[in-house]
Amino acid sequence: MQMNGEQVAAAVLADQGRKTKALTDSIGAAGSNQLTTAIEMIAKHLRVAPAGTTIGDLIKNT
Repeated sequence: MQMNGEQVAAAVLADQGRKTKALTDSIGAAGSNQLTTAIEMIAKHLRVAPAGTTIGDLIKNT
């Protein structure tokens, strides 16, 4: 059976949800909060960084 674009997107999101749940279950609440904080900091730095800046650039410069 061939899936259309919406079905593929739904399957990818469901799979990502399972992986995220497994990750948060394995690291616990404190680890999950730390991960969320780190992601928010990266996003903040990328928003104010010059165009074309990558996460790798941010890590290299810290």
